[in-house]
Amino acid sequence: GDGSMHRSILIGAALALLGAAPGERIDPRITLRAEYRQDALDYDDAEKRYLRESSRLEFGRSSAGITHIHIPETRSHRCTWHLRIRGISPHFEASMGHYRLNFGTGLLVGKKRSVSPDAFTRRLVISRGAAFSPWDTGNPLHPFHGAAASGSVGGPVFTASVGGFFSFRNRFVREDTSIPGTTRSEFTAILSGMERDSRRTDHSEIFDRGGFLILIIGERLTVQSYVIDTRIRRCGSRRLLWGMDRGGAAGAF
Repeated sequence: GDGSMHRSILIGAALALLGAAPGERIDPRITLRAEYRQDALDYDDAEKRYLRESSRLEFGRSSAGITHIHIPETRSHRCTWHLRIRGISPHFEASMGHYRLNFGTGLLVGKKRSVSPDAFTRRLVISRGAAFSPWDTGNPLHPFHGAAASGSVGGPVFTASVGGFFSFRNRFVREDTSIPGTTRSEFTAILSGMERDSRRTDHSEIFDRGGFLILIIGERLTVQSYVIDTRIRRCGSRRLLWGMDRGGAAGAF
């Protein structure tokens, strides 16, 4: 479609700019992968059989990739893509497409794990790596979709990073028939509504934006602060109310 073509043009133009970046050796590498497997695509989801194909193009520390999933049982298709820019400057990096945020924890940000291999192993919740990273699983249900960028200063003893991000995701919401323009679905249920069905008929858009500050002192102290603002709008920029209880109270997204 037109959207796929525009994305291809955007990725090609950005990679051409990366090829002209001074001071970095560019060794292009293409990786193609295809697999047929039976596994759970979503958290708390039943296993299903699906075919996944992915392609990845790397230029130095930068990369662009696209992953496609086809589920024969439901005849559905899913796709994720990313463009990651690194290496132009040691103090700047950016990502476009589908990405995840690696700081914090909870429903909106932070890494998610469907299965913990060892419940008694201590794991660091706070990530010391990049504040954001590409999402290339082929499943666009959980990641953000938009762009993120950050800049950093400092050295091995002290490092400060500051950045921002935005995201937009199309979803179908189940509208409350008793109160038009209102939904009583939980936020996780709204995120799962990627396809229209008999219950989810109202097309809506989720907008996320925010910023973060990360301070790393040596190897023993990490301080993170971030803010995120999430808004849900129906098509036509109409406000969507989120019903809190049967008494009629609702909160606006």
